[in-house]
Amino acid sequence: MKQIIETIGSDYPMGVLQGRMAKQQIAEMWQKVQDSTLLAHNRPPLMPKPLHLLHCQKKADTFLKNYLQRALPEECERIHGLAQGAALPEEALLFMQVLEMELVPKADTYTLTAGLGFVAGPQATIQEEVLICSIWDFALPVEDQLLVRKSWPRQGNSSLDVTLAHLAGCLGGVNQHGLAVALFPAYAADSLSLKAVPLNLLVQKVLASTATAEEGAALLEKYHRDIGATVCLADSSGKIILLELSRTDQARRQAETGMNWITTRFTSQLPQVTEAYFSKKAHPSFQGLPIHQPAQERARQLQEKIQQVGLLEPENILPLLRDHGQGQGENSLCRHGKMLTTQLAFILQPRLKRLWVYLGSPCLNQWQKWGL
Repeated sequence: MKQIIETIGSDYPMGVLQGRMAKQQIAEMWQKVQDSTLLAHNRPPLMPKPLHLLHCQKKADTFLKNYLQRALPEECERIHGLAQGAALPEEALLFMQVLEMELVPKADTYTLTAGLGFVAGPQATIQEEVLICSIWDFALPVEDQLLVRKSWPRQGNSSLDVTLAHLAGCLGGVNQHGLAVALFPAYAADSLSLKAVPLNLLVQKVLASTATAEEGAALLEKYHRDIGATVCLADSSGKIILLELSRTDQARRQAETGMNWITTRFTSQLPQVTEAYFSKKAHPSFQGLPIHQPAQERARQLQEKIQQVGLLEPENILPLLRDHGQGQGENSLCRHGKMLTTQLAFILQPRLKRLWVYLGSPCLNQWQKWGL
């Protein structure tokens, strides 16, 4: 499969096109989910694996589908199209949209994602523009499922985003108005609502239906979400909004005109994980590992490197993301940890409507540049 796909039309045919073009990758991801030790760790002791999988799919179909049909009908149609195009049961595609709901009921036991990054304001960049840099670590091997997607909807905004083959939503992107949105995983500690929306779907909704950072933030604040995250929104006017989102609450963080650093911690009083280490209830591969320290240490390293660079542009940021410091591990900027590995990094330029991306570990891949 090409690492970039283009979809056009209404939501259902766009889903069908993505499902067909990424059929093999979606099937591979479904197999990885079924074989995941994280899923096995969450299975009731006496429940057979096939029955547990059916149970998970039924939950997604019962709770998520009905709620999405009311809250985000367009995104629900795209999921339906994805299932048709990939020739998988719709229940399986719905479950794959909400893995964190099933696998991460508590963020101090284990996690599917981690990461860090920054938002550089005009004072910190060569062209006096906003740059958003997001680095993603994953527990599952997803490198082959990563792709860049251009969407040309019949109604709404065209957009350029980075996503996973099985997702109807995205992890970040920019639209035709120069509105850029990026997710940064954070570890919220509040309980999951049954009326929650996958945050990746909300990011796609923002790109498709809003034109400014303020409009996008207002949309995100309307819903309960499946995970915690800091979301950065920046538009072509230079407006930056840093929105910290727990599962059921939100807070806006003051954006600086220089550098804004983002890790797995919230800066506000939102409910978040405060423990230093993953507990004894965690998956064995996570037990005893530090929760927030890797992101904080890696952010410190990147900050030191950027101070040496001076004013920023994508070309002088991207080489820094390949660094292993004293060796590969939990604290290396390009992370190769016991359970979490850096498999994606991207930079958004809202004013120029550009995406710069490493699809896979930065140390093993070359960056690519795409424009809308």
